[in-house]
Amino acid sequence: MDAQLDPPPSMEDGTARPSLRALIGQILRRPSAAMKALAAEPGRRWVWPLLALTLLSVVLMLIITPRQFAAAMAGVDFSGLEGADGPATDVAGFGQRVAVLFSAVGAGMGVIIGTAAAAAVLHFASTIMGGQQGFMTVFTTTAWAKVPLILRAIVQILWFGTHPSDYDAQLSGLAGLTVSSPGDPDPSWWQPLLAQIEIWNLWYLVLLWLGVRAFARVSGRKATMVVGALVLVRIVVGLVGVGVAGAVAGFTG
Repeated sequence: MDAQLDPPPSMEDGTARPSLRALIGQILRRPSAAMKALAAEPGRRWVWPLLALTLLSVVLMLIITPRQFAAAMAGVDFSGLEGADGPATDVAGFGQRVAVLFSAVGAGMGVIIGTAAAAAVLHFASTIMGGQQGFMTVFTTTAWAKVPLILRAIVQILWFGTHPSDYDAQLSGLAGLTVSSPGDPDPSWWQPLLAQIEIWNLWYLVLLWLGVRAFARVSGRKATMVVGALVLVRIVVGLVGVGVAGAVAGFTG
C-alpha cells in the first residue's frame, strides 16, 4: 500500500502554515497576511529573525568599531608616554580590542533585549486597548517586524566591507542634521526624535502596526496608538541618553 504523506501543518482557519521561505516572501510582498499567519500560530518562529539580526549586528560591529575607535583616538596626544612607538601603540591596540569586544557583545545582546522590551511595551499597550493576546505572539510578530532592520544591516555590512576607508558616525535617520561638525561632542535633544525618521525604521514601524492589528485585533486607530506608545518610549529613552551624555561631557570637560 502506498505510504501516505503527512499533510502540511495548518493554522486555525484551515490554511497551510507558511514555510520559513514563504513567510519571508510574505513579509516583503504581503506583510498583512504574514502578520496574520504569525499571530495565528507563532510557535518558535521568532528564533530565525532574531538569530539573523544578532549575527549581522555582531559582524557589523566587528567592521565599524575599529574605525570608530580610530576616529575617537585621532585627537588623543600620546606624547607623554615613553617610547610613543611602543607603549602608546600597545595601549591603543588593547583599547581597540576591548572596544570591539564590548561593541560586538552589546550589539548581540541588544537585539534580544531590545526585542523583548519592545514586545513588552506593545503587549501592555495592546492589552490596555482591549487586546487579549499572549506575550509570545507579540514577541514573535515583533521579531519578524525587524526584517527591514535585517536588510539594513546587510546593506551596511556590504558597504563598509567593500569601502574599508569609509567611516560614518552612524547617526540614525535624520539625526545627522543636528550635528554642526564631524567632531561635534554635544548631542542635540532633537536626535532621539529625528532618529526615528529613517526608511528602514519607518518600514519596521509599519510592520509593527500590521502586527498589532493582527494579534490584538484592534482598529487601525488603536494600533496607531499602540505603536505610538512604543515610539514615545524610545524617544524618552533617547532623551535620557542625551542627558547622561551631556552631563558626562560637562563633568569631563
